[in-house]
Amino acid sequence: MSYIELMSFKFKVDTDGRGMRVDKFLTVMLPQFSRSYIQNMFDESLCFVNGSIVRKNFILRLGDDVLVKKRPVLKKLAMKPTDIKFLVKNDDYFVIDKTAGIVVEGSVRGENSICDYLSGLLSEDFVDKERPGIVHRLDRWTSGCLLVARNQNALEYFQKQFRLRKIKKIYFALVKGILTHKKGMIDSPIGRDSRDRKKMSVSSENSGRVAISKFEVVTEYLNCSLVKVEILTGRTHQIRVHMQAIGHPVVGDVLYGDRKLNATFKSDFGLERQFLHAHVLEFADLRKKWVKVVSELPEDLQNVIEKLKCETV
Repeated sequence: MSYIELMSFKFKVDTDGRGMRVDKFLTVMLPQFSRSYIQNMFDESLCFVNGSIVRKNFILRLGDDVLVKKRPVLKKLAMKPTDIKFLVKNDDYFVIDKTAGIVVEGSVRGENSICDYLSGLLSEDFVDKERPGIVHRLDRWTSGCLLVARNQNALEYFQKQFRLRKIKKIYFALVKGILTHKKGMIDSPIGRDSRDRKKMSVSSENSGRVAISKFEVVTEYLNCSLVKVEILTGRTHQIRVHMQAIGHPVVGDVLYGDRKLNATFKSDFGLERQFLHAHVLEFADLRKKWVKVVSELPEDLQNVIEKLKCETV
């Protein structure tokens, strides 16, 4: 794998930086990096003040020592499209059928990503050079429809459509147990888990962001249910957090799921990841044409469903 590493950056807070949030301070001190890149530094615990890891909203004092540790940055690599399937491809955007296991953008480990493969197919006019064209993301182990803009104009258009909740996103999820309510809406804010920075959790309105998910049971099996989930907002891990919150975590989810059930599905059904798939994207494109894109369940998830059907016969 070919990548470059940044040197560590050290700063002493002067009168201009006193009273600033540390993320805002670093945005000023490191103008060569995008805001999203700097925010990711905090998610990966790479920022320290006086030797301690801090959150992005930490308020600086005069004389504080700020350290940003090394972070590998992926070069634009020439990738083969072995795991990239295009569902829609035109001058403005792509819709990709994302394979589970591939990251959308480069991670701290310097691995190949969808961003790297698409870099040669996108315009050079993107403001954010670290994640060009990325309108929304799917978790590494979530498969299905991913929308990517091919130029800055398309990016801004689709970002606005997402903010206005005009893009319809429907997922398939296999969840633990039999739901009492066969359809419903979960309207619970989501924020960073205070006990585990890798996780998100349902939180209060003051500490979390609005998150709304609509669900409907499709099929019930012996100890689990296949549900369709439409997300009206796009929070990190939203479906996984919401389904856990109502007592029906996603099967195979190592972060929020049921360990015993996950182990059973791995050994008996061959499920190696969370059963979560972005099934449908619907939106009006830049030419005001209504587009519906469908990604069917991939082979690994379809195999699980077929085995479940056999068990219930």
